[in-house]
Amino acid sequence: MSTYNFDYIIVGAGAAGLNLALAMDADTFFRDKSILILDKDRKNENDRTWSFWETGHGKWDTLVTKTWSKGVVKANGETVNLDLKKYKYKTLRSADFYAHAKTSLKQPKFTWKLENVEKIVQSVHGAIVSTEDNSYTGKYVFDSRVPANYSLEDPNYLNIVQHFKGWIIETEKPVFDDSKFTMMDYDLKDGESTSFTYILPFTKTKALVEFTYFSPDLVSESTYDHYLKKYISDQLKVENYKVIDTEKGIIPMTNFPFEDFNQKYIIKIGTAGGWVNPSSGYSFKNCERKSQNILLFLKSKE
Repeated sequence: MSTYNFDYIIVGAGAAGLNLALAMDADTFFRDKSILILDKDRKNENDRTWSFWETGHGKWDTLVTKTWSKGVVKANGETVNLDLKKYKYKTLRSADFYAHAKTSLKQPKFTWKLENVEKIVQSVHGAIVSTEDNSYTGKYVFDSRVPANYSLEDPNYLNIVQHFKGWIIETEKPVFDDSKFTMMDYDLKDGESTSFTYILPFTKTKALVEFTYFSPDLVSESTYDHYLKKYISDQLKVENYKVIDTEKGIIPMTNFPFEDFNQKYIIKIGTAGGWVNPSSGYSFKNCERKSQNILLFLKSKE
């Protein structure tokens, strides 16, 4: 097994890891640093959609797929219209974010490795990351892996997950009002569960339609599919459409103390660092803010 040395190691090239890497790239303090990004996936597919609230011009405006200033909530056959006033609701495709990061984060400062991390341990003056084939040392390691101690079955903490499956569909005829997004439509639910449909209309014929649960229990793949088909048929009144992309996810919404798993040289980030808003599941803007806090910390140690 070969050993390689870096100043910093980022484990996981998702929203948290890449926000941190891009923040480092933009800061001249890190101009001469060596930074390793490790992930087991190639990050060349659109595996999720990130949405966030923002006022005015934002850091990611050139990448966002769509922006809305109006939204709706539906329940019991009624519609509540939302005027976001100074806020904008923005959505960003992960594939576009990954592509931007790959283009921006180049050698010699950044090294990308397609490897699965098996173990991370602290050393006297840093941390050691082990994969199946190699060993890497760094002054600090930023780890996005959720601690093994976290479990939905743990009775000591509140454990709700936001879990969902979404289809990006394209219809033959105009169906969607692309001037407003549907935050929650409760007119179709799975029994007594807290479940709803979320819609991001990109055009009048193309939208992300997502069936979402806030619950302690997960459901089968076929259950998501059933409610997606039913919503499109019964609520949207659409029979002819094609699914052009799929995404799904599980977001912990819990008071589990993720921050307790930080160590001197190993810092948890993203979901693993408690960066997810526990009441809503939003995290993308938190990744941006928390990354700046990490940069301030690293500068204070030099």
